[in-house]
This record gives sequence, structure tokens and C-alpha cells, in this order.
Amino acid sequence: MSEALERGASDAPMVGHGRVNRRVLASMLTVGVVVCLAVGLSAGLFIARSPAPNAVAVPTGSAIVGLVPQPFSDQISVQVDAILTQARSLASAASGMVRASSCTPGKAINSGDAVFVVDDRVVVGLHLDAPLWRDLAIGARGGDVTDVQNELVRMGYHTPVDGVYSQSTAAAMARMWVAAGASSQGTLPLAQIMWMPEVSETPSVCAQQVGDVRGSGDVVFTAGGQLEELIVHWPDGVWPGERVVSLGAGVTAPVGGDGMISDSTFLAAYTRTRGYVQWLSDGANALAVQAQLASPIQVVAVPPAGLYDVQGEDACLVDGMNTSLAVRIVASQLGETFVTGQILPTQVISPAPRDAPSCR
Repeated sequence: MSEALERGASDAPMVGHGRVNRRVLASMLTVGVVVCLAVGLSAGLFIARSPAPNAVAVPTGSAIVGLVPQPFSDQISVQVDAILTQARSLASAASGMVRASSCTPGKAINSGDAVFVVDDRVVVGLHLDAPLWRDLAIGARGGDVTDVQNELVRMGYHTPVDGVYSQSTAAAMARMWVAAGASSQGTLPLAQIMWMPEVSETPSVCAQQVGDVRGSGDVVFTAGGQLEELIVHWPDGVWPGERVVSLGAGVTAPVGGDGMISDSTFLAAYTRTRGYVQWLSDGANALAVQAQLASPIQVVAVPPAGLYDVQGEDACLVDGMNTSLAVRIVASQLGETFVTGQILPTQVISPAPRDAPSCR
């Protein structure tokens, strides 16, 4: 028992000392945590208060403006001059009351077609090398017969071409009359034809109307005067490049390097426009077409204040990375200036910095 008492007595201080150590350790840990938190908070406050370095120092009063590349076709209205074919008047020896007519401005009349009816006779257009001067019937001979025979063969009516108006020629002539809507006849009366210097003639002006009384040799219609070409007059400063003209509804045509428009489909459509019809009647108004770049270019729309050192079409801007870039001015509209260049920026500083360096 004395040993136990001695052991217990000797153990008691050790237990008390152990408790003291734990308390000290806990206190030290607590102080350490507090110190760490304080240091961390101080560091965080220091970091939060330190401004992050900017990639671009934007001057006071300026802003970085985002830019989006877009296609630009530079559609403009340009004046044109019209080049017309030479006009000529076509006449006929037929006389009497005009009872029907196929003449319509702009509608072609081909050799062998019925042109009009005078009294009870159909008058056809006939392409010959020279105007006919007499009636032709069986037995006639000469160069004019050969001329008629050549035209009959060209139209698909078989006959010898020998300068002799034979039964074969008369039969071919009869077939031509029937095809034209007339009664079958093997002769070719002078008063029933209208000489045509070309295989097809397009009236620009009809000289007679149904109900008119015409005399021998009166004009039937004026041919020629058709639109052959348009010549474009480019305005100063137009953006260079190949151009096309358009009328809408998909009607387009290329413009030659000399400014000529000669596409037949486009020209035919253009003659039906209100502006051209009015010009043809009085010549008072100027002719114009819409033109645009054949291949659009890529541009960005820049606020005018974002450009500096502007010299004609050349200018400078400062992009979002504070780099001075050279650009070319393409057009301006609605408070925006369209520019292009070897490098298209995606941002611009506007207004441009006063101390921005030259881009040249």
C-alpha cells in the first residue's frame, strides 16, 4: 500500500503537468490561426487594392469600340449613255384601208410574216437584197427572181434558184402565202410585200394604225433605233474593281473595262424600264443603272472619330491592342465610315488618342 501511495503521489504532478502542456499547445494553435488569418486578410486586402495591369491604356474620354467585319458591295447609281442602232423607215407600195396590223414596238417581224392587211389583201415582209420593183409571176426572169428564190429556199420552201419564175417557184410562193395566213397564190404582187433589208426587223415606231388610209409608198414602221449598248460614266473616287449592273429580279450584266454594257438580255430588260421609255419619248431625263462590285470586299464600320491622319482615302486608326493600323476609306453613311485594309481590326479606340503615332 505504501508503494501505491508513493506511486500515486509521484503520478499526480505528472498528470497536472500534462494538462498544462495541452492547454499551452491549444493556446499556441489558436494564436497561430489568428495570426495566419490576419496575415491572409492583409495580403488579400493588399492584392484587392492593387489594380490589375491593363493591356491598353485608354485615354480619358475615349472608349474601345467593337468592330464586326462585313461584306461590302458598294452599290451605287451611275449615269449611262445609250447607243442605239441606226434607224430606218420601211415602206410598202400597198394602198387602201388598213384593216389589221401586227406592228408592235419592240416585237420583231421576220421575213415571211404578215405585217398588215390593207382592204382584203395581206401584206408580208420579205427580206431581199434589193427592193422589188415589179410583180412576179410564171415566166418572169432576172436577178430579182433569183433574189426571191434565194429567200424562199432560206425560209424552207423548195424551188430551183435559176432566175426563172417557174411552176416550182410558183408552188413555193403559194406555200409561203398560206403560211402567212393569206389565200394561196403563186404570184408575188408588188403591192403585197414590204421590203426588209434584214431577215428580221424590230419596229421602234409604228407609222400606221388600224383604220388609217394609206397611200402607195407610205411608211409602215421605223426599224432600228434599238438599244445596242450602254456606256457607264463612273463618278470620281469610285472604289476600283470589276463591276456588275442589276435591274432586280436577278437581271444582271458585267461591265467591261471600257464601261460598256452589251449583254443582250440585260439591254432588252432595260428598254422596258420606265426611265428608258420616258427617255426614248422625250430625251429629257438622264439614264442610270445600279452598279456594284462583282466580288464584295470585307470592311468594318468605324466611328469617324476613330480615324486620324486622313489623307484622301488613306487613314489611320488605333486598334484594341493600342496598335496603329493603316486603312483605306471605302464609303461613309449614317455616321459610320467603312474601311478596309490588309489587317481588319476587331476593335478601335474612339476618339483616336491625340498622341497616336502615324501608321505610314
